[in-house]
Amino acid sequence: MACLQTKATRAEIKEQIEEAFVNGCRRVAGLKIIGETLGLSLPKEIFSDVLSWFGKSLRGSKNDVCHYLDGIKGCGQEIEDMARKHFFSAIKIIIDSLRKAKTPEQIRELLEALHWRYQSRDHGHLAELSLVDVLHRGDGEKRNVMRLAWGKILKQLPDQEDKTLTRSLIDTFEFMFMTVVGRIVQPERSLKVKTSASFAGAPGLKQQVSLVDHNVSEGLMG
Repeated sequence: MACLQTKATRAEIKEQIEEAFVNGCRRVAGLKIIGETLGLSLPKEIFSDVLSWFGKSLRGSKNDVCHYLDGIKGCGQEIEDMARKHFFSAIKIIIDSLRKAKTPEQIRELLEALHWRYQSRDHGHLAELSLVDVLHRGDGEKRNVMRLAWGKILKQLPDQEDKTLTRSLIDTFEFMFMTVVGRIVQPERSLKVKTSASFAGAPGLKQQVSLVDHNVSEGLMG
C-alpha cells in the first residue's frame, strides 16, 4: 500500500528493493564466513581476533549492543532466516567453547561475544543452546571454572574496574535476564523500514514482527 501511495517512480522503488536485498545478502555472507571461521581449528590468537571481529562487526565505533538484523530491514523473510541461521551457528560455537574454556581470560572473551540485542524470536534458539545453564555450570564438572566462580564475594575497590570472572558472569547473566524479561513484559512493536532521501514524501513503511512466545522466553530463564 505504501508503494501505491508514494510519488516515487518505479525505478526508484526498484532501486530501494535491490539495495535492501543486496545489503541482506552481504550480511548473510559475512555471518556465514565468521561462523565457519570460528568452527575451524584455529590458533588461540587467530580465534580471539575472529571472535573480536564478530562482536564488533556491526557496532562500528559505537559500544552499544545491536541486533544481527540491524540495517537490513526490508531484505525479505528468506534473507532474514538465512542471517539468523548463520548468526546462531556462530553463537553455538561460542557457547560450546564456553563449556570447555579453562581460563578466566578466555571465558571473559567469549562472554563479551554473546552481548547482542536479542529479540523475542531469538529466545527459542538461545534456549536450545542451553545458554543460561552453561553460564551457571559450564560443562557440568565439579571443578569447572565458571561453576566455581559463582557465589564468590565481590571486592571491588572505589574507582577501579572489577575484572574478576565472577563480575563478568554476573554482568552477562543480568544482561540476558533483562533482555528476556524486557521482551516478556513489553512485546515488540512494528519496526520502521528506513527509506532513502528520494522517498521523503512516502508514507512510513513498517515490517511486522512476531509476538512474544511467553513459554519460550520464560523457559530460557529456567
